[in-house]
This record gives sequence, C-alpha cells and structure tokens, in this order.
Amino acid sequence: MIPYFIFLFLVVGLAGLVEYFSSNKLVCRFLYVMIFLVMTLFAGLRSENVGTDSVRYSVLFSSTHTLQAVFDNFSTKELEIGFSLLACVGSTLSDNYAAFFLLCATLGSAFFCIGIRNSPTNCCIAFSAMIMGGFFTFGFNGMRQTIAIAICFCSMGTNSSKSFFRIVLFVALAILFHKSAIIFLPLYFICKLTRNDSLKNSLVILTIALAFVLLMPVLIEYSGVFYERYTLYGEDQRESVGTFSTLCLCFMGVFFFCIRNKISISKEHYVVLLHLLIFACAIAVGSLLCAQSGSGVRRLSLYFSVSVIFLWPIIYANISDRMYKLLFLVFFFSIGLVYYYLTTLNFNGLNPYIINPCVIP
Repeated sequence: MIPYFIFLFLVVGLAGLVEYFSSNKLVCRFLYVMIFLVMTLFAGLRSENVGTDSVRYSVLFSSTHTLQAVFDNFSTKELEIGFSLLACVGSTLSDNYAAFFLLCATLGSAFFCIGIRNSPTNCCIAFSAMIMGGFFTFGFNGMRQTIAIAICFCSMGTNSSKSFFRIVLFVALAILFHKSAIIFLPLYFICKLTRNDSLKNSLVILTIALAFVLLMPVLIEYSGVFYERYTLYGEDQRESVGTFSTLCLCFMGVFFFCIRNKISISKEHYVVLLHLLIFACAIAVGSLLCAQSGSGVRRLSLYFSVSVIFLWPIIYANISDRMYKLLFLVFFFSIGLVYYYLTTLNFNGLNPYIINPCVIP
C-alpha cells in the first residue's frame, strides 16, 4: 500500500502548490504538467500483475500489431476501435506492454487533468477526491472504461458543459473506447434540463432514479449490447463485492442532497452534479439488489459518480468560516483515506503495486 499513498501525497502536494501559486499562471501550468506526468507514469509503468484484468490487456497488445488486427478486433471481438488503435500504436513503439499502458494512462490522466484545470474549483480537493475515491486506480482493471469515464468527466466542468455540440463530441469520443459511454448522454441532458433546485425537478430525478432501480433486471439482461461480459456478471448470484462502495456512494448522495440549500456559489452546477450522483446511486443500488458482481452493470454508475470530484470542492468554496473549513478538511481527508485504503487493499489485485520488470528490473 505504501506506493499508493506516496502517489496520493505527491499528487495532492503538487495540487496544493497549484492553489498556493494560483496567481502565477506559468508556475501553475508547470505544476499541472508535473501532476499529469506523475499520474501517467504511476499507471503506465505498472506490472501486468497489478490488476486482475491487466494481463488481458497485455495479451491484446501482443496480438494487435497491424490495422487489420484492429479491424478484426472490432468485427470479431466487438472491441472498440479507439482502444485497439492504441494497442496498435503502442506495438509500433515497443514490443513491451508498457508502451500500451503508458498510452492509455496518458489519455486518462490528460482528460482528468483537463477537466479539473478547466473548472474554477479547488484542484487540491478535486485531485484528492479523484484518487481517494478510486476513480484513477479503477483504470488498473478497467482501462478502456476509465478512458471513456475521464472523457465524460471532462464534459462536466462548467467551461465544457455550456455547448450542446461539445458534450455530444465528448461522448462520441468516449464511445470509441467503451460503448457504454452512450448512457451518459441522455441522463446528462436530463440533469441539465433540471438544473434548477426545485421540488418539481427533484421529484423528476428521483422518479427516474427509482425507475432505474426497478428496471435493473431488464438493464442487466440487455447489457450485453454494451459489453458481453456484463451479461455474464449478471448471472453471478453471489453476494455483491460492491456492497461497501455502494453504501458509501449512497451516504454521499444523501449528504449532498441534504445540504443543497446551503449552497450559493456555483449552485446551478452543484444541482446538475448532484442529479448525476443520484443516478449513480440508483444504478449501484439496483445492481446490488440484483446480487450482481461489482464488475458488472454497476460499473455504469462510474460515469456519474465522478461528479463527486467537483461536488466536494464546491462545498468547500461555500464555507466562509476558517474553522469550519478546517473541520471540513479533517472530515474529508479522514473519511477519504480510510476509503482509499480499504478499497485499494481489497479491489481486484491492486495490492501490492509492482513496477514493470522490463522497465526497472
């Protein structure tokens, strides 16, 4: 676990310096580049033994050397063409899977950093929420979907969410890496249409969320359209491994919903993000009630639960008293560090972290 905490403290420390030197744009840009490099190298230089799905990705890399192989993957394996292209490009750079992992990490890290950079938010809290919430390390298992999630996340920022065409473009790009990203588009626009904090809009969102819970068995049945393995996960009737994370997600949803009337700064953006989080809770709860594996349809909730990366900083910005700010930080980091430790320790072979032996023997 030590490498994961070193990574966390290094990124958060650099993000803290961004806040400290916020008036110096040149220094801030340099620090963002450093954050991007740390994230990219940490994810890209890991061994294929870190993450249960990483071996599958290294096998894909070793078999995708030509454009013909890219199209074969798309037609026979239904593998998204964008992801196969990354494998093909990586194979032209090196015969070691590190090239492929680095390319994937570059895209994911870039979109996460751009999303945070383009939003007027406290980047230290945002990066902390991203890492402690497990959104970044999820990519060690779900590389394809993490790239798609990062692209969709980039569209959530206030500077990126004003243009209809831009959001459609983001989702279209995300679909090149994971077809499931299509679910983000209609629900995001529902949240945009209900961005005013009113009882009517809250009822609309809660009704749709309840429908998700009730119709989850149907969604699982047809989830093979997005990803064939989702259907296989749905047949697994063992107790869900996502119980703990689902409970934590619902706790945050209730918490953010209850304090919405206390928000004045970035209120409209907060409401949109809150509604996205409610959808995430609905998908996670529905998946849990269907006794689905945490690797199944529940993964769709990640497209919406990343909204917490912006929600926590907005709450911090709305606290004026210095003592309350300090108490908030103590609460946020205490809960976040415990969650980060428990999920990283127990999530799909993330621990121990091992560097690619071909890079550092």
